Amino acid sequence: AIKLPSGLMLPKAGVFAHAQAEVVADNIAADIGGKPAERRFGGDGSCFIETGYGKGAYGSGNFYAEPMPAVKLHGPGRRWHWGRMLFEWNWLRRWF
Repeated sequence: AIKLPSGLMLPKAGVFAHAQAEVVADNIAADIGGKPAERRFGGDGSCFIETGYGKGAYGSGNFYAEPMPAVKLHGPGRRWHWGRMLFEWNWLRRWF
C-alpha cells in the first residue's frame, strides 16, 4: 500500500497497478524517443467490490485528492456484480 498525504493508505489493487504501469510505459517510451517523460499517475481509480449473494458494489474516485481522497461508493446491487463479470470477461478476452 502507499501512504497518502492524509495518512490513509492507498490499497494494493490491480486497477492502480495497471494505471501506474501505463504511465511508466509511456514515460519509458518518451525517454527512448528523446522526449521528456511527462505523464504522472494522478491517483484516479475505480473497482468493483463483490459483496456476495450475487451482488456487488462499485467505488471510484481520486485517491490522491487533498486534503482527503475523493471517493464515491455505490452500494451493493446486482448490476455491479454483473458489471464486474462483464469487465472481467472483456479484460480476459483482450489480454489472453
